[in-house]
Amino acid sequence: MRRLLVFALVAGLPHGAQAQQPAVDAVTAMTQCRAVPDPAARLACFDETAAAVERAREEKELIVLDKSEVRTTRRSLFGFTLPRIKFLEGDGKEEPESEIETTIDTVRSLGYGKWVVKTAEGASWQTTEPMSDTPRSGAKITIKRGALGSYFLKVSGYKAVRAMRTG
Repeated sequence: MRRLLVFALVAGLPHGAQAQQPAVDAVTAMTQCRAVPDPAARLACFDETAAAVERAREEKELIVLDKSEVRTTRRSLFGFTLPRIKFLEGDGKEEPESEIETTIDTVRSLGYGKWVVKTAEGASWQTTEPMSDTPRSGAKITIKRGALGSYFLKVSGYKAVRAMRTG
């Protein structure tokens, strides 16, 4: 069974909304239905809370992501400094990405041996020190996290250079 992560966007709810149950409470109520001893009452509880969860999903108050979607999102944000967002931190058992391997989609010269490299996933990285050779589209690259928020971009077969995420 695929593990699911539920992320509720309750900031958009009006304060003190009594008629509309917040998305987090709807999910909590659904899990509490398991404790109802009478089968008919338990089914009615599940039906009611499932409808509330579905409404929350339709109104974009509740977003359900599986673990692979969270991993893909974390990978796409590699290199950005972000605020701590609970659902992007994972379950605490996984180490945060320390490097990614990808391929170069496009390359643009900035002059003086510096380059803007766009990856296959659409991320833009700019070298902050000159490279000894011209990177080529389709080449394999590795981007590693360095100390104190720095990053190193290594084109296959060449020395790693410092880089920063620009987009």
